[in-house]
Amino acid sequence: MGEEGSEMKCPVCNESTIVEVKLMLDSSLVVMQSCSGCDSRRWIKDGDEVAVEGILEAASRR
Repeated sequence: MGEEGSEMKCPVCNESTIVEVKLMLDSSLVVMQSCSGCDSRRWIKDGDEVAVEGILEAASRR
């Protein structure tokens, strides 16, 4: 995950046009990173990359 003031690069296209959204879900930090260059997305839960299905499943239990 990007740190405040650091430039993140997309792992797919290497562009630095990353939007990062952070939220708490089931007491876990969930981060969605989206690349404006290639439209790829990554979901990270507690520091580990996870499939979007895992995020959706956790959100539906709320």
